[in-house]
Amino acid sequence: MTGALMAFINQLVYNLLINITPIMLYHLLRNDKETISGKLSSPYGIAILCTITAILCMLCPFSFTPGYMYDLRFVPLFISFLFGGIRSGLLVTAVLVAYRLLLGGAGAYAWVISLGINVMLYIVFSRGLRRLEPSRRILYSGVVCFVGSLFVPLQATIRTIWTGAAFDTYFVPYFCLFSILHMAAASTAVWVIEQIRKNVKQHESQLQAEKINVLSELAASFAHEILNPLTVTSGFLQMMKQTGIPDEKKQLFNRLALEEVDKAQSIVKDYLSFAKPQFETQETFDAKTLLEEAGAQLRSYAQLHHVAIEMFLEEKLTVFASREKLAQSISHIVKNGIEAMPQGGKLIIVGTLQNQRVCIDVIDHGVGMTQEEIGRLGTPHYSTTQKGTGLGMMMAYRIIHLMRGKIEVISEVGKGTCFSISIPASGSASFH
Repeated sequence: MTGALMAFINQLVYNLLINITPIMLYHLLRNDKETISGKLSSPYGIAILCTITAILCMLCPFSFTPGYMYDLRFVPLFISFLFGGIRSGLLVTAVLVAYRLLLGGAGAYAWVISLGINVMLYIVFSRGLRRLEPSRRILYSGVVCFVGSLFVPLQATIRTIWTGAAFDTYFVPYFCLFSILHMAAASTAVWVIEQIRKNVKQHESQLQAEKINVLSELAASFAHEILNPLTVTSGFLQMMKQTGIPDEKKQLFNRLALEEVDKAQSIVKDYLSFAKPQFETQETFDAKTLLEEAGAQLRSYAQLHHVAIEMFLEEKLTVFASREKLAQSISHIVKNGIEAMPQGGKLIIVGTLQNQRVCIDVIDHGVGMTQEEIGRLGTPHYSTTQKGTGLGMMMAYRIIHLMRGKIEVISEVGKGTCFSISIPASGSASFH
């Protein structure tokens, strides 16, 4: 008896897994609307998944008493009505009727009648169940399936009396357990669905809150950065309106005001580049040439900070990307490295090809950063320099990310920092 009970429990768990697995598959694919698999999230997709589940339940029945077989085919049928709607449920019903009549055997037509009663029950109650809060929906779903499953023993009783057959000792226990299992399985399936939906909603709310937080930080950062040059420009213009000011000072004020306006314009351009870093033109080019050009452009800036730039670049560092955007990102990182060495020093740029990826290391021997500072790199309104806005590093991180690349930072306070940039090489499988 113990062995039979364990076999029954194993088969019961297997049938429950048959019902729950498509639920997990549905929620895994429901967010992917742009692919073929995303079609499974439509009512017809739900019908397909529930049909497959119901047929698998019919193919894998289980038994606890001799001559009586259990399966949970009504559970996926109920799920299709509750979460897919009437069209989805009727499609599953049609397939189940056709499959059961194809199997034939005694009681096929009687089972179709009991199925029809269950379908009407599901249609009547599914719309009301969808309006309930999740906890009550779970409870009443089990009740609806319990009531629906009672029509199966009812039709079996009528058929037994009609044929004049005798009732055996297993008849009542079988159908009691049959109804209880359907109630438990339906409640379990709906509970799993509600838990997944709850987790998805929480995740979406968290993402929305993070987006609002980032937008708030960007707005505050933009207002702060743009206000400074505007305030200075306003001051110079007011001073120029005063009488008795020499022409030389007016020219000086005019030049300084224009410089502040240029600074404000540069900040606006940086924000626009961050907000919409579109790659208007992408091309195949040698990153070695780009790195050499970036080094040449920043060499005079490095000399002002008493920094020497050294390069160790391999040949054929070919990438397919936006040349302008990649140059912009590299320039920001190199400039950061120069500014990280206030006492001067040496900045090293290394370019190599590793595992079909172009790897660019920018190494400085400056002040270094803590792990907390490294974690804040690329976030709004954070800069490692007093005069910086943090926009350059934000753009660099985003541009490299859009190129399917990544940036890794290794740093030690007082010793220096290494920015490691990795992007797919042109023609590599990782790029595509």
